[in-house]
Amino acid sequence: DLFNTNAGIVRDLTERVAHVCPTAMLGIIT
Repeated sequence: DLFNTNAGIVRDLTERVAHVCPTAMLGIIT
């Protein structure tokens, strides 16, 4: 399912960004 694939990618991306730069602000457009 495309939604689950995208959700997994967004989840992994946000976890890594939060680890590297906790004060970062993300704008995610899918």
